[in-house]
Amino acid sequence: MRQFNKILNNEKGMTLIEIVAAMLILGIALAGLATMTSQNFIAIDQNKLKEEAAFVRDDIKEWLNYRAQTQDIANLNPLALKNEKSISGLLTDKELAERYKHLILDESGVQVDPQTGKNKYGEVLRNKSDTGRGKFISKVEYDLSGSFLPNGLKKNEFNKYNIGKYIGTKTENDAFLVEVNATATTGGTDDTDVRKRGLELTILIYSQDTGALLTETQMRWVPEY
Repeated sequence: MRQFNKILNNEKGMTLIEIVAAMLILGIALAGLATMTSQNFIAIDQNKLKEEAAFVRDDIKEWLNYRAQTQDIANLNPLALKNEKSISGLLTDKELAERYKHLILDESGVQVDPQTGKNKYGEVLRNKSDTGRGKFISKVEYDLSGSFLPNGLKKNEFNKYNIGKYIGTKTENDAFLVEVNATATTGGTDDTDVRKRGLELTILIYSQDTGALLTETQMRWVPEY
């Protein structure tokens, strides 16, 4: 009997049951601490991702303001500027609607009409032989196959034409997608008026990994030159 009591009690008088209970409580506490630590790291990563997405958003906005002073981006988006005379080939109503309400920001987003060999929406490419204008700095690159889009963004068949990958200033995550929605301001009668009044743009930044919308902003873009 005395030997049994020795087994049940330690030097300080704690029973074996109390020791086991204390170990269980400690294990639960450590597991909770590990979970909290993991959640904190996830939150830090998400905050970092959103900070970088905000940087990308502002970089695109500033770049567009600068490019409004030249013809480059305007010439890639004649339909958004209501210049319907530029259309090449037969286009569906849905195709036209998509290009009316989106900007592309780089020549890699230009679609070619296979029947005519001309740019499908009348885009005018830069004169690369004009060295006096300096080097054109691209911020977005398109892949018309949509290979870099996450599954969530592939559901819309037009996203591969309207969403490009950010290739500007390098960020730590280096995996952001850019979409620019455009709405012509009301009033006026022709494309010259649209240039003067400008477009209301919404710049959307997505995660390339998940397709989640991280941030967006709006701006008035007046490409008169």
